[in-house]
Amino acid sequence: MIDGNSHIRIVIPDGEVTETGDITYKSDEAVSYELTITAYPGADGTVAYKYSDDPAWGSPEKPSS
Repeated sequence: MIDGNSHIRIVIPDGEVTETGDITYKSDEAVSYELTITAYPGADGTVAYKYSDDPAWGSPEKPSS
């Protein structure tokens, strides 16, 4: 998605659409799909990753050695 000048991406490595709803069409907006995604944890327990180029998010921390 785009928030002003920033881009945000949510990645769900192992997920499933478990509910669907209406599709909304508006002439001045993107098409909107109503749905529910169930995210399942991976081996490390992570269910989703969020990425952004927004400077307010800061840089990701590097793991310590």
